[in-house]
Amino acid sequence: MNPLHTLLDASFNRAREAARVLEDQARFLTHDPALSRRWQALRRGLGALEAALGPLAASRHVVADPGARDPSAAGRSPAGIAAANARRLQEALRSIEEHVRAVRPPLARRAAALRFDAYEAEQQALHSPARLLAPVRLMALLTESLCRRPWRETARLLVRGGVDAVQLREKRMGDREFLRRARLLRGLVPVLILNDRAGLVGLSGADGVHVGAEDLSIADARALVGPARIVGATVHGPRDPVEGADYVSAGPVFGSPQKPGLAPAGLAAVRRAAKRGIPFVAIGGITPANVAAVVRAGASRIAVGTALTGAEDPEGAARAFARALRKARPDSGT
Repeated sequence: MNPLHTLLDASFNRAREAARVLEDQARFLTHDPALSRRWQALRRGLGALEAALGPLAASRHVVADPGARDPSAAGRSPAGIAAANARRLQEALRSIEEHVRAVRPPLARRAAALRFDAYEAEQQALHSPARLLAPVRLMALLTESLCRRPWRETARLLVRGGVDAVQLREKRMGDREFLRRARLLRGLVPVLILNDRAGLVGLSGADGVHVGAEDLSIADARALVGPARIVGATVHGPRDPVEGADYVSAGPVFGSPQKPGLAPAGLAAVRRAAKRGIPFVAIGGITPANVAAVVRAGASRIAVGTALTGAEDPEGAARAFARALRKARPDSGT
């Protein structure tokens, strides 16, 4: 049994396991297909590098490994698990790189390249808008004229009922009043998105901005809000640009009273959006009764306006939508 092979085998195992955890989080928690593919490519690169070194498993000695049982992961949050596994992956790759030099020096460069890939992927996974989007499944579109109750009370009840994010939409409101409301909402809602007002995101402390076809470009919105905040964009067709957006809003799926001039695109719009490889939010005429169909078509996030804000019981309406989303339980998607 070669002790150096034993060390390398253990390091490869740690690195692959950490990459798998991060890949699964990107797929199932943050619903970020691009990041999931990145972790998958890194994991496969590890497999190829290990194969190039020859069989290492013959030197495996689990019983004698003092680190075989590590209770330190107990009780971590998903974000904590991601951070711990990113560190674990980088440390294992560093060990692989150093010790591969003693076995097959030319392969050390491949190990180094994988390590730097892991650094970049960690930045994307832990310090990007994807983390803010991770818990969002139900987004409410808040417009005062569509609320039956006072707008602030409506927002509070929606969050209590299970809304994960609120998009403040007030097209005709002046910036001063819009900013006042955004600041009030900031303390009420988990994730706050401003519709069209990229310049007010930083002032209000909002988590991001949503831009439509006639608003600022995605690039200009990003320049205003910075790399750590969310930029969402509305798309109506497969040729609409999405580069640089953290999510896209696809629809209207079934038609929407807020967009009477747009013909319903049907579930085909959801399927098309799912193929674009970017997180998206289905929108337009979605109800608890048709949520399952929307999820089956490829959506894992929905945005709802009047059916939530215009409900007599906003909290109850939010609970109904949240319950329908839980029952649909997408096992993958964007």
